[in-house]
Amino acid sequence: MSKGMEELIDMEKREIALKMLEDGKLLKEDVARYFGFTMEQVEELAESQAVRA
Repeated sequence: MSKGMEELIDMEKREIALKMLEDGKLLKEDVARYFGFTMEQVEELAESQAVRA
């Protein structure tokens, strides 16, 4: 897969994960597990958007 395609997929995953955090229906741990992110990545994503999940 090309680097550009990988970056696009990563951006899409982050946007979807952010929407899930904004909805507040899933724990940050669940979002990390479903998307293959580390907890640190999920925390950074949440903090960057001031999301409280």
